[in-house]
Amino acid sequence: MASALFSVAEARAFDRGQLADSTRYPDAAIEWGREAVAGIIAAVTGREWVDKAVTETVDGSGAALLSLSRLPVASVTGVSVYDGSTWVDLDADELAALEVVPDSGILRRDAVWPAGLANVRVSYVAGAAEVPAPLKYAALRLVVELAARTNLTGRETAYSDGQLSYQLATPGANWGWWTSLPEVNAILALYVHWEPA
Repeated sequence: MASALFSVAEARAFDRGQLADSTRYPDAAIEWGREAVAGIIAAVTGREWVDKAVTETVDGSGAALLSLSRLPVASVTGVSVYDGSTWVDLDADELAALEVVPDSGILRRDAVWPAGLANVRVSYVAGAAEVPAPLKYAALRLVVELAARTNLTGRETAYSDGQLSYQLATPGANWGWWTSLPEVNAILALYVHWEPA
């Protein structure tokens, strides 16, 4: 599974080496940017691309499939079911019988999940097996944008270089404008996870 969108070394070597100066851009700053970008990409696409430990309490479905919110589900580390008075952990055999359905949740082949409100607590790891190359590129482009801004402040919607005027992508102005970088927005649009109706 992917532990990071990109390495610090990849960020330093990316593009024209804008982040190569370790004094100006220490490892901690690049790592912070990487985490921020991972959050942006996960929020836009509706999927986790790097390993993320999650514990959530969900409604029991009364069926064999239990839907989880952070996708794709990679593995399950623990499950507890509320029996009306206490939380009861699934034992090792019950955990082993669970089947991970990466784009949905977890499936019980031996029973159904008891129906109820907030009665099943699941600890699991969400994250893709690997980060697709276009998303890695978009992540690197975004971290450079965050760390090594030009003389623009990030608040502009247009600018002129004296000869030509340019309209800038304004995050949130239209669907698909999640960042100020049109090429990154185009890549992110390819990976937006649509829930079936």
